[in-house]
Amino acid sequence: MQLNPSKPVLGIVSTLAFLYLIYLFLTGDPLERINRTCAPLFQWPAKVVIGGVRIFSPGSAQAVESKFDTGFQTCRQWVWNSFYAADYARLRTRTAEDNRGGANQ
Repeated sequence: MQLNPSKPVLGIVSTLAFLYLIYLFLTGDPLERINRTCAPLFQWPAKVVIGGVRIFSPGSAQAVESKFDTGFQTCRQWVWNSFYAADYARLRTRTAEDNRGGANQ
């Protein structure tokens, strides 16, 4: 990948996107891959935002943290449904059929 010096922002964004994809697929564990998909969107910014909220409005920190946690869980659910839910449903169906077949013998 060669960067065009006349478009440095495009080069930086492309490099960051490429590094993010490497970060995602470096693990073989699906749950860790789901977490790595959502963490930069919710957990990383939450640390900065909640830190600032604790300085300026300590009573609101718990509510803000709860919103970020809800967003993180929603993101994880969306990724699960998008990539893994159908395979999991097929596996459960196959396992149930195998168990019924074994009970009939």
